[in-house]
Formats: sequence, structure tokens, C-alpha cells
Amino acid sequence: MLVPANQADVLEVLKGVRARSRQCLSVQLPDRDALALALACSSVESEALVEYGYEGGVRREALGARAHLALSDHDFGVLFGSRVGEPPPGSTSIGAAKLAAYEMRQEAKGTRAGLEAALSTTLQEATQKAHWKGSSVVRVASQIALIRNEDAAGCLSAVVGGTVATDARRIDDLKSNTEDAGIDVMVISEALYALAASVV
Repeated sequence: MLVPANQADVLEVLKGVRARSRQCLSVQLPDRDALALALACSSVESEALVEYGYEGGVRREALGARAHLALSDHDFGVLFGSRVGEPPPGSTSIGAAKLAAYEMRQEAKGTRAGLEAALSTTLQEATQKAHWKGSSVVRVASQIALIRNEDAAGCLSAVVGGTVATDARRIDDLKSNTEDAGIDVMVISEALYALAASVV
């Protein structure tokens, strides 16, 4: 699911996120919050994430419109995908600080270690290894890709710049184990906002 993206594609995705947010909610959210909500709505525990992250009418309206607000797999790839031959995704300065703070959490370190084990063959490839080591966006987006409701493996592949087939079973096992254990809603909410801040 590698998505050829350019700045115009990114702006088009953000425009769609904004439009869906304004269509579904009576309150106009800033673009960063609308993107964080779209990411939350496309995760396996979307209800818990929306209930934790929002209050009052926004919570009620968002809960009722989760399917419409959710960020599609294609749009996730446009925003956070890595492309062979290009530098890894960068971040805004605010996003970089938020991503760094998130990555200092013990929970984030544990998830990163799990992903590194699951992607052990993929991360031996030069491009994927460089993107993983060089970009906090790639590492955090990989964690969020893992808990996506739809094509988690495809989104993870897009983020790291392609996965090696021999890692597929380990990735699937990690996703299943993560879902069985349940996510830490507070920690994942922080990751969603940090990831949204890396774009907007």
C-alpha cells in the first residue's frame, strides 16, 4: 500500500479531514484536533479513545459519526507513508517535541521494542532501517498503524517503506497480542495528538 504522495496530496487529505469534521460536529475543531479525532476514529478501540479525548456535544457527535470521521488507509499512507529513495517523513517543530515526549514514555518504548522484533527482517533493509532510526514520525505512526481498524499491516508497510514477507506472521501476532491486551487509552491519545501535530 505504498502511496505516492506530494504536498498537494497531503493538503487534499487534510482538507477532507476538515470537511468531514465540520459536517459531523457542531463545533469547529482546529485542524490538528480534527486529524487526531480522525486517527482515533480509525483505530480498533475508537469508542474508548473518543470518550477519553472529547467532552460534551463533541464526544456525543463524534461517537455517532466515527465511521464517517475515520481516516482511510489510503489517507493514512499519504500522510505518514515512507517512499523508497526519499527522506523519511518529517515533522513540524511542535510535532517533533510532542513525538519526542511520547517516545520517552515506558509504554512507547515497549511498543517500539515489540515492533522492532516483529519487523526484524524488514529493518535489515537499508532504506527501512534508515527511516526507522531517523524519523520519530515513522516510529510513532508505526505504533498507530498497528492498532488501525482496517488494513493495519498495509498501513504499517506504507509507514516503514515496505515490509519483508517473512515478517508478516510476527506483525500479525503482535497486532493480535496488542488487541488482546487492550490499549492504554491515555498513552495512545498522546500518540495520536503528537502524530497529528507532526503534520498540522
